[in-house]
Amino acid sequence: MTILELMKDLTSASTISEAATLSINSGIAGAKDIYLAWGKERGDTAKDLNEAWKEAQPQKAKRAAGGFAADYYNWLAEDARSEADAKAFIMGESEEYGETTNNVKNHLTHYLNIWALAETVRSGETVLRSVSGGSTAKKATGTSKKAKAEPEPEQERNAKKELISLFAKIAKGEFKTITLIRQHLSNFDKEGLEQNELDKLSALQEFVDAKGIKPADAQTEALKIMKA
Repeated sequence: MTILELMKDLTSASTISEAATLSINSGIAGAKDIYLAWGKERGDTAKDLNEAWKEAQPQKAKRAAGGFAADYYNWLAEDARSEADAKAFIMGESEEYGETTNNVKNHLTHYLNIWALAETVRSGETVLRSVSGGSTAKKATGTSKKAKAEPEPEQERNAKKELISLFAKIAKGEFKTITLIRQHLSNFDKEGLEQNELDKLSALQEFVDAKGIKPADAQTEALKIMKA
């Protein structure tokens, strides 16, 4: 199915549940963005649209080609997540994903560190992983920014998601050469980012541009900058 075909099908959908199912079954990259745009044009709220999308998905989502890590990073990029939800996802106790392997479960600490990195980028405050995998702590306020945050412009929200995804990929070592890392950082669309996020992006860009930097160095620096 093409994007145009999906858009045509959505015009005949009578409910957001039907539209969500059509979009998911299309298999198109970016189908959710098309679905959300369709719903907003109708006047549906983002909350209702996201709930319908979640309910329309199979209980155990189809695994991405990149395996658990790719699925996990995509899930983190979609929305703000609590540490408890992240732990459930990793341990195979989440209805959104289902069972995970023992290897994934044995790397709980690593994946929770990635969760903390994602939430740090999203909130603009340093998020610390708790020992138990339950509550979270944030510097300065000590409270959850998610609970008090005002709705953000769509453009800014998308920019944050893209930044989360980029830093997560670098931290995981998905880019095998320093040249690729440099290219992704220099080509990143900065529009919509807040100043503190721009500063972190610039800091990592400056670090990897130095002579003799290796991909492993970039992995360590990406985590360090986000937790600073």
